[in-house]
Amino acid sequence: EDKIRRESRQLLERMFKANDKRGTGAIPLACMRNIIADLSPIYDPEELEEMLEEVKK
Repeated sequence: EDKIRRESRQLLERMFKANDKRGTGAIPLACMRNIIADLSPIYDPEELEEMLEEVKK
């Protein structure tokens, strides 16, 4: 479970950084929605929520 969590966090961070064009550590809500849409086929809604909570920490 820790390995999955770690890999998921890394994937989400890479996707986030790819959308952080200004390098401010913040992305538009539309970009976050696109990231979630890209991940939706891979993860169920509960897993997506858990990943988002991990990134917020």
